[in-house]
Amino acid sequence: MIVVHARYACCTRCREFKPRTAFYRLRTRPDSWCKTCRCRAQAERVARAKADPESMAKLRAQRAATARKWRAKHPERERAARRAYEQRRSADPQRMAARAEAARMNYRIRVGGEVRRSPRRHYRAPSNHDERMDAAPLVAWLARTFPGWSALDVAIACRANEKRLRELLRGERDWVTLYVADAILTGYGRPDLLNVLYPVEP
Repeated sequence: MIVVHARYACCTRCREFKPRTAFYRLRTRPDSWCKTCRCRAQAERVARAKADPESMAKLRAQRAATARKWRAKHPERERAARRAYEQRRSADPQRMAARAEAARMNYRIRVGGEVRRSPRRHYRAPSNHDERMDAAPLVAWLARTFPGWSALDVAIACRANEKRLRELLRGERDWVTLYVADAILTGYGRPDLLNVLYPVEP
């Protein structure tokens, strides 16, 4: 960005004079490209990566690593963002349902196949969902599936409560309710594992 006025600057990519508000603010300085050029460059980068599966996998891994690093560095902001998201979701359920449906359709177009809706709970206690069970099978499965992961990362992957997962992973409690185990496995997309970890006795 070439500053030519207190309120205007020149983009070094498109060479157009634009207001200072048309440029992103980086950590230590303003961006040298305007927002339009920056978004266009990002779209071109994604298009090139999609044409090459290896590059796309590398880009996704890089984004995931960056996200995990940011979450580990800013846990309070991550929790605040999740709370704000849940508030927006509960305030306008119709909008969130429409966005979820659009995401499913986009994924269907991208993979070129049929996409099922989120799986329903595979098993639920008929009368009391607070039934306590031994936490060892669930903790062992979590350790095998997410080796070296933090409780926050596991909670995001399973769409579960971070506090409960942290207590389980640290061994602070040796029991887990049927409802919590079902929620963790269903959030991960494998509700069928509940009957594998906790088989129903005939």
